Amino acid sequence: VFGMSTVAESLPGNDFFNTPQLPVANKQIVLSATDGKGLEISAGFLRAQSRITLELVFLNGSQVPLNEFLIQFNTNTFQLKPAGPIEIQGLMPGQSVAYPLVCDTSGPSGPAASPPDLIQMGIRTNIGIFYFNVPLPIHVIFIESGPLEKTPYLNLWKTTTQERYKTISNLISSDLNLLQRKLEAHNIYFVASRKLESQTVLYMSCQTVNGLVFLLELTFTGTECNLCTRTQAISLVPMVESSVEYL
Repeated sequence: VFGMSTVAESLPGNDFFNTPQLPVANKQIVLSATDGKGLEISAGFLRAQSRITLELVFLNGSQVPLNEFLIQFNTNTFQLKPAGPIEIQGLMPGQSVAYPLVCDTSGPSGPAASPPDLIQMGIRTNIGIFYFNVPLPIHVIFIESGPLEKTPYLNLWKTTTQERYKTISNLISSDLNLLQRKLEAHNIYFVASRKLESQTVLYMSCQTVNGLVFLLELTFTGTECNLCTRTQAISLVPMVESSVEYL
């Protein structure tokens, strides 16, 4: 980690005024029409403008109008819960509607009802109660904390002995400026970098809503990246690796 240089020195031409693409929720069908008596739900979590939303799409494949929507999250690792009710007055047969449900992290604490990368929830309508899981990418709960300064980063790196490695192949680009901007758009912040003979190493940091800090060392060779993650929350590292690979 020693000998780290500034981004201006190591990544010339980095355009800090290039607005990153707005985040998009990776929605998937979480309740099929078969399991939902005609109600199909697609869902995905999203973080934008410092706010977490559950992006929902409801499709009424039943023969009756749907109403009386009520949703509830089970106890989960990051204490996510809806910040308010679902305000849909009615959904006619054959109709679909997209609904962004704002969430917060003031939910109950206690043993999680599911793995940290899944949020169990139930929804009630006039035709019944249905249960499903929605995947939670960990970058959704990374906060806009900004990067760690170099000295605290180095000190934390030295004192954090738990680490895990992963190789990520077939990157979308070998342009490190682009890759850095994509990560920073999801609150994974640049700290420093250094150049080796045929490699460039980026040091980045991120922090969750409940104060967990992750230190990342990304060693790039062409379109391959060797990722080293150090943290006290080693059980969550697979989620961090999945987010970095996805982004």
